[in-house]
Amino acid sequence: MSNFKRGDLIFLSKPYVYVLNNNQRGKRCDHCFLKNDNLKRCSQCEFLYFCDRNCQRKAWDIHKNECKCIMRASPKQPSASMRLISQIFFKIKKYGYDEPYEEIHDRKVSFRTLMSHASEIKQNGKACQQMVALIGTLKDYIGQCNIPPTEEFIEIFGKMCINTFSICDSEMQSIGSGIYLGYVKLFSKIY
Repeated sequence: MSNFKRGDLIFLSKPYVYVLNNNQRGKRCDHCFLKNDNLKRCSQCEFLYFCDRNCQRKAWDIHKNECKCIMRASPKQPSASMRLISQIFFKIKKYGYDEPYEEIHDRKVSFRTLMSHASEIKQNGKACQQMVALIGTLKDYIGQCNIPPTEEFIEIFGKMCINTFSICDSEMQSIGSGIYLGYVKLFSKIY
């Protein structure tokens, strides 16, 4: 029997990286995901929308790298999955694989500790084709120098594929995607 009551917050985890779905662009803030009829477009890339300067400032740590990529790719618009993996690259480049982390059951969980199933991806012809196509598109989007070596790319790609969750609104409609460090480990303990 649990001691939880209806409406109690049981677990809170901030995403390691997250993106708003492209079909929500202009309807919701790219930082906080709140609906807003008066969103402000990023004056540089003109692709992301924010509630106000406060949301834009909070998003800037990751968006400053992405903003340049979006401008370079214009008029093409990046897919949500391309933005998600790019954010992972930028985060790893800035903090490494072990930062940030969450403590779950006295264990540090970082991007490094997430499962990747890289060996299965290498043996799956279709997954390899998808990965090669993504690498080609990413070269144009973020530049060759920002793409890690092949073995490292496979690990990151696998971790993204396996550990990405839908972010839903109050009506359980998908509005974005994110990778949560603690969320994955919490559920692996339950089962």
